[in-house]
Amino acid sequence: MDEESKELVKATAEGVAAGVTDQFLDKLLGPVVEGGEMLRDRVRSRRWKAEVKMLEKARAFLDDRGIDPSRVPVKILFPLLEYASLEDEEDEIMLGRWAALLANAAAGTERGATVLPSFPRILSELSPEEAVILDKLYSGPDPERVPSMYHLFADDPRLDRAEDPLFNTRCFNLDRLGLLEASWQNVRISRTNPPAYRHTVERLEGYALGLSFVLACTPPSEGSLP
Repeated sequence: MDEESKELVKATAEGVAAGVTDQFLDKLLGPVVEGGEMLRDRVRSRRWKAEVKMLEKARAFLDDRGIDPSRVPVKILFPLLEYASLEDEEDEIMLGRWAALLANAAAGTERGATVLPSFPRILSELSPEEAVILDKLYSGPDPERVPSMYHLFADDPRLDRAEDPLFNTRCFNLDRLGLLEASWQNVRISRTNPPAYRHTVERLEGYALGLSFVLACTPPSEGSLP
């Protein structure tokens, strides 16, 4: 990263980037020739603030665990930075998921969870409410646990089904992304002739992809992960 890019980052972040170092960004970019140009373009956009907060969280995750960040493949890094910049900068929980995803990618396979190139796109397609459903289904994510052992019935009190009119739609979207299996039933909602029915989620069950994704969106552990 050239000196001009570094100065632009500092000026545009308006103090939010106090904990994000140039060295951290350099390590993530590695020997990417056009990295400076990419960052120069980003600091001209208001979305950079969300990226800066996410980068600061990612660096803190790694520092707390004594992990020196390594180069992240551009096929993961560039989409991750792009999609994370679209997140609401006030949503600390969602930004934390992006930061964990980046931290795992930067930690490498010895210390971090596996991050597939598809994961940034998948996270970008999730609403905060859908991410919460995943967190509750894969509560206490464990890489050694059989994914199908994670299951919830839709009337589980941990799920806010009664408070969320889009609950069924959100579960079907998570199913579409391959993050869980949503078993459903037809529920009669009228006595008309012919009667009207509604597809209603009855049970949620874990998938291997869903468990891997949740692990990747969880900050790296103190030990190593397979």
